[in-house]
Amino acid sequence: MDASLGLLIRFVLGTMFLAAGASKLSDLGEFADAIKHYRIIPGATAGAAARAISVTEVVLGAVLIVGAGIPFASLVGSVLLVVFAAAMAINLLRGRRIPCGCKRESEPIQIKHILRNGVAVAALLFLATLPTHPWAIDALMQARLLSFP
Repeated sequence: MDASLGLLIRFVLGTMFLAAGASKLSDLGEFADAIKHYRIIPGATAGAAARAISVTEVVLGAVLIVGAGIPFASLVGSVLLVVFAAAMAINLLRGRRIPCGCKRESEPIQIKHILRNGVAVAALLFLATLPTHPWAIDALMQARLLSFP
C-alpha cells in the first residue's frame, strides 16, 4: 500500500512540476517579469532565475514520474516549494498583491498558495520515506545491482 501511495504522489506531483515548468518555459519573459514583481532578487537576474527554475521544474517532474533518485528529487522539490512559499509570504507581509507566477495568467498571491505549497512539501517529504514502487527506475536499478555477479 505504501509503495502504491508513493506511486500516486510521484505521478501527481511530477505532473504538477512538469506542467508548471513547461508553462513557464513557453514564455520565459513573462515568468521573468513575475519574478521581478516579487522584489526578492535583483531584476537583472530574473531572466536567468526564470530559466533555471523552469528547467528545474521540468526535470524534477520527469524524474518524479519515472522514479529516479526519489529521495533527492523530493528534497529538491521541497526546497523549491519552500523558497516559493517564503517569497509569497514576504510579499503578503509587505501588503503586496502581485501575480503568483505559478502559471500563465495567474491570480494574485494569497495564503492558499502558501498552504498548497506546504501540502506539496509534506507529500514530497513523506514520499522520501516510502518504499520504492516496483515501477520506479530506482527499483529496477536496485534489482539489477543486486543481481549483478
